[in-house]
Amino acid sequence: MASRPGRVIDKMPVDLPRPRDRSLVSTPRFVAMKKYCLDLLHAHGQTAEEKQAA
Repeated sequence: MASRPGRVIDKMPVDLPRPRDRSLVSTPRFVAMKKYCLDLLHAHGQTAEEKQAA
C-alpha cells in the first residue's frame, strides 16, 4: 500500500509453503519477496515526501 491516501500499489501472490515456520525468513525466495516490497514502499514513500515538500 502507498501512503496518503492509502492505496494498493501492487498485488503479489505469496507462493510460500504452508505451514510456515520461522526458518522461512532466511530463504532466498522470502528475502527476494521482502526486498521487492521494501523497494516499492521506498519508491512510493519518496514520491509522497517530494509532494509534501513542494
